[in-house]
Amino acid sequence: DFSFMEGGKRIRPDFAYITIHGTPGENGILQGYFDLIHLPYSTSDVLVEAMTFNKFTLNQYLKGFGVSVSESKGFEHLVTDDEIIEKIGLPCFVKPNAGGSSFGVTKVKSADQIHEAILKAMRESDEVMVEAFMEGTEISQGCYKTQEKRRMRSSLYYAWINFSEGIFIKDKNCLWRRRVVLFMDDGWNYNN
Repeated sequence: DFSFMEGGKRIRPDFAYITIHGTPGENGILQGYFDLIHLPYSTSDVLVEAMTFNKFTLNQYLKGFGVSVSESKGFEHLVTDDEIIEKIGLPCFVKPNAGGSSFGVTKVKSADQIHEAILKAMRESDEVMVEAFMEGTEISQGCYKTQEKRRMRSSLYYAWINFSEGIFIKDKNCLWRRRVVLFMDDGWNYNN
């Protein structure tokens, strides 16, 4: 339960600030444990963390809402090059299914690259996802659309964290602004 003894008293944390990249910090494992012991934490809940950590599951979920995602197939075992070409086509991306980073991702342009790409992805995850190439513009910033408007948050912001001083945001004009981070039930909320 992460409690410890100090001066003859049991100290129990009030809050878990999860900064672990990958397993178990981003896949729902810690979140599930903290839910069981009723310890609040800084990330999304178990379901969101587990779904977003599993690329294939997340893509299938988003498809259900009409979001355009590349055709993909998840594999827990090695498959033949022909199976991949038949089901997904070329070019394609071979990637670890579980994980939040780009480690182990390969763009495959020809059949002779498939086997090595799968082995590379399997060094990062027990499951591999093969995803069809999708022509278009990649958006690397938050955006959303409502009936009234479209919004896009600038990606020209950089965060610098100093745990004793707070969080500072560098804006597109290269000005450092101090921000205090508040943790809300629905995620992060930045306030001056």
